[in-house]
Amino acid sequence: MDISLSEFLYQLAIVVIVFTVSINLTFKKLLNVLQERESKTTLLEIDAEKRMQKANELQESYRAKIDIAYRENQKIIKIKKEEIFNKENEKFKSAETELNKEVDSERKRIIETFKEKEVQVLKEADTLAGDLVNRIVQ
Repeated sequence: MDISLSEFLYQLAIVVIVFTVSINLTFKKLLNVLQERESKTTLLEIDAEKRMQKANELQESYRAKIDIAYRENQKIIKIKKEEIFNKENEKFKSAETELNKEVDSERKRIIETFKEKEVQVLKEADTLAGDLVNRIVQ
């Protein structure tokens, strides 16, 4: 199989032409597709980063609002607790005052009863002392 120089050059020219055509038809289009895919991917990444940043901003905003609502709620709870405490404390003090009045009146009644008994015993003491003296003397 002898290949002459002209046939070799002819075949080489055909390979070069096929290679050039295939580069123009396939490789450049493939390169364009790859570049387009990369640009779309880059745009998607940029869009995703923007959306992520917006989501983070919204998250921070919501957290701040929730913190504010929590603090306000705690203030309301504190105020309500103080109101309830004051009402109950007022009830307690009024009940304490009532009980103190009852104790004082009962104390006065007992003291009066004691004084009456004391007076009665002292009145009887003279007669009892006389009876005792009479018995001792007899």
